Amino acid sequence: MATIHDVAKKAGVSEATVSRVLNNAGIVNIKTRAKVSKVIKDLNYTPSFLAQGMRKQKSGTIGIIVPDFGNLYYSVFLTHLEKEVRLTDYTSIIFSVESDLEKENEYISKLVERQQIEGLILCWYFSAEEDRTFITNLSKKLPIVLMDESAEGLPVSSVYSDQYNGLKQITNHLIEKGHEKIALIKSFGQYTIGQLRYNAFLDAMKEAGLDVIQDFIKETEWTVKGGYEACNRLLSKRIKPSAIIGVNDLIAIGALMSVYENKLSVPDTIAITGYDDIPLAKAVYPPLTTVREPIEEKAKLAVEILIERIKNRRKRNKNIFLETELIIRKST
Repeated sequence: MATIHDVAKKAGVSEATVSRVLNNAGIVNIKTRAKVSKVIKDLNYTPSFLAQGMRKQKSGTIGIIVPDFGNLYYSVFLTHLEKEVRLTDYTSIIFSVESDLEKENEYISKLVERQQIEGLILCWYFSAEEDRTFITNLSKKLPIVLMDESAEGLPVSSVYSDQYNGLKQITNHLIEKGHEKIALIKSFGQYTIGQLRYNAFLDAMKEAGLDVIQDFIKETEWTVKGGYEACNRLLSKRIKPSAIIGVNDLIAIGALMSVYENKLSVPDTIAITGYDDIPLAKAVYPPLTTVREPIEEKAKLAVEILIERIKNRRKRNKNIFLETELIIRKST
């Protein structure tokens, strides 16, 4: 494969002159330009996209970071993000931090330094002050759009939905159906959105004058396996709940499996709800009552805002808040 050095040598000019011809920049006389152009054609020389990007400090690439490829929510979200990116002049490169909370900051820093990324869509959840400091420092290097977290007080943009009222809606739905002994399978406490959903459950129960039974609160991973194991622990007790809320659909689907294995009926004996409305939510039996996240709209807005900021760093950051929707199906 021919290089810029080969072109310069055969044309009898400097590499800088070849570069000026390629980029149509600087002063090159007509004869020299024609000679260099002919050599480029004869050698079938194609400029290195990466090298050009490095010279211009541009790569035409945006980075997308998610906690876990195994979570179907992110599979759906990434599909929409990639679709939106393809409609632009940019390409995307996707990474997972594998939910390793101790190494996330270091890992993300290395990705930004080693990859020629012009902007970052960050599906990563934080709450500690050191995380906020990290995001602030990272934003000095490139534009960032934070997903599912408000960027209030941070120099980045964000697109997020109403996690609190979404979970409150689904709790109130169960209360309106006559349920009083409601269990919640929540996520481990490291993520802000998990805490928001937990707080919404507590508030909805309190406002309805219902007691929260501590033995009905179980913590687990955001997975089907986690939901299954947590539900088994719930059902092993003498007093059982009449309804179970999973803080995401995967947890709820695991709970559904556990209930059936314990030879109980859904929704006749126990009602089950989830959150997110991933495609599997309506494919399981019975179809899952859940909260629909505006995933497609989130993806569209995230890409639009990021590219707008890449092209003009003087553009103000935006914090966009979206509503969720209660989807009632046969599991309740």
